[in-house]
Amino acid sequence: MLCCLFYYFDQIKCKYWAYGFIGCALFVVGHDAGHGSFSDYEWLNDICGHIAHAPILAPFWPWQKSHRQHHQFTSHLEKDRGHPWVTEKDYNDRNWLQRGFAAFPLSGWLRWNPVYTVIGLPDGSHYWPFSRLFDNNIDRLKCAFSVTCCLICGYTAYALLGYSVYNWFKYYYIPLSFQGLILVIITYLQHQDVDIEVYEPEEWQFVRGQTQTVDRKYGFGLDTLMHHITDGHVAHHFFFTKVPHYHLMDATEGIKKVLKPYENTPYGYKSESNYDFFFKFLQYNVKLDYLINKSKGVLQYRVGVEGERAARKNH
Repeated sequence: MLCCLFYYFDQIKCKYWAYGFIGCALFVVGHDAGHGSFSDYEWLNDICGHIAHAPILAPFWPWQKSHRQHHQFTSHLEKDRGHPWVTEKDYNDRNWLQRGFAAFPLSGWLRWNPVYTVIGLPDGSHYWPFSRLFDNNIDRLKCAFSVTCCLICGYTAYALLGYSVYNWFKYYYIPLSFQGLILVIITYLQHQDVDIEVYEPEEWQFVRGQTQTVDRKYGFGLDTLMHHITDGHVAHHFFFTKVPHYHLMDATEGIKKVLKPYENTPYGYKSESNYDFFFKFLQYNVKLDYLINKSKGVLQYRVGVEGERAARKNH
């Protein structure tokens, strides 16, 4: 069904960007199912999660496992592996290729699939049952099942497109690469900013970590299209197993009131309108290179710390 939709949009000359946003909207439905907020029944969440994720080649149960750790340890220097933090030492230890890939604008099309889901950087492959992501046989069997669902969808698309490799790439894989790009942009901008803080283990606390999430308003109807995963993400992080996407904006208003006393501190509510979201993503990939210590146990991006120090010096 998804590949037929892709084919239809191509015929009316709609750009691949539309595929990316529609694919992300579908991903968010599976995302809610993965958190258990789609339904009160685990079996229904699992079924709907696979229905939503398999067509976009995202193994549902492996993703659920890796994504849960990100929510449990948001902005934790060592345990927030879904969004790996680069310290000055990490940056200096990288070779020119690794540094260049991180800042290369086109890398966004590759970071979700295959870099994250297939190759497994940094969590472990979501496609290989014996990757470091899985430590027991139940999880390995669940991985095999989710991957099989993805392969069935991929093969079904191949059959519907006339068993043509060219058509499969044009009408299925390339559109999905845009879905991966949009997902990478959304995820990156939700957790990256000049002023966000990252915490070493002795300084990290759950609530403290969640306050470093940023709501981004994309405009043009995109926030609504993608079920407010963009502009309601702070509330989602505080109540990721409780609030479904259709209540995120109501929860956001409540979060604003609770965090208002902290608005002039690093723990206030963070929101920004980013109609230029794609260019902001490209800019930050170059600008936000590595973290340095802002204070004991607290890290911030180099440009943020240096900017604060320069401001204090000028005053």
